[in-house]
Amino acid sequence: MNYDLSVFVAIQKRKSIRTYEKTDIDNNVTADIIKILNTDNTGPFANRARFSIIRTDDYKDQNARLGTYGFIGGASRFIVGAVQKNDPMNLEDYGYILESKILHFTQMGLGTCWIGGSLRRSEFAKTITLKEDEVIPAITPIGYSKDGYDFRDNLIRIVAGSKHRKPWKELFFDEDFSRPFPNDDSQGFSRVLEMVRLAPSASNRQPWRLIRQGTLFHFYLFRRNPDKVSASDVDLQRIDMGIAYCHFELSARELGLRGKWLINKPGIVLDASMEYCASWEWIHFHI
Repeated sequence: MNYDLSVFVAIQKRKSIRTYEKTDIDNNVTADIIKILNTDNTGPFANRARFSIIRTDDYKDQNARLGTYGFIGGASRFIVGAVQKNDPMNLEDYGYILESKILHFTQMGLGTCWIGGSLRRSEFAKTITLKEDEVIPAITPIGYSKDGYDFRDNLIRIVAGSKHRKPWKELFFDEDFSRPFPNDDSQGFSRVLEMVRLAPSASNRQPWRLIRQGTLFHFYLFRRNPDKVSASDVDLQRIDMGIAYCHFELSARELGLRGKWLINKPGIVLDASMEYCASWEWIHFHI
């Protein structure tokens, strides 16, 4: 996907918009959105997602109670997507694919907000004719941000801790979990990791942890309560990992750092709260 602006600019510009102007998106912009939704829909682990843009007014007479339990105000358009329910890495790929589109929408001046735990999935399922073997991991409203923030917007930001990010030393490591990764490395990966640090996540938990070993970056998922992992089809923290993968790879690519994804579990001793997820290998080209 070609971006008009730097990925770094888009990542730093993107924020969760929860209050929208009543003005609808015009037909030309809607056509561009549809084109983006139908492009690059396969993730790094080969899962394919499908997306639609829906207008809530189109479903008022169909008994579809579309809503996000008061978390979003004024939005008349939503991006709704689906992925195969039981395929390995399906939620990670979904997070990667949708975040790449959200960054593109940010560059178009459109507002979005990841909604995963506060939507009526069964109602939104009606809008895209969800199949039995599919799941809707998350959706996003899309539109133009309303100037200023109302009380609800500010309250949600405070509760979610949206303005706070974990410090570098808690997220990124070198060789093992005992040594923080230097934030001034010569190859430019410190810039890439900073873009990962800025990635959105459910309740702003930032569950990703990264270890560099040589040319490999290993991604881990940190769970506060590993014994209470939901058995449902949607694990929000796995979606968060996909968002982190997206920020990492698109930022690395912009710096000319090429690599590939693989499952290559290293022999690092972990406690029960840490899960290995995937690795990204930096490919050197020597001429």
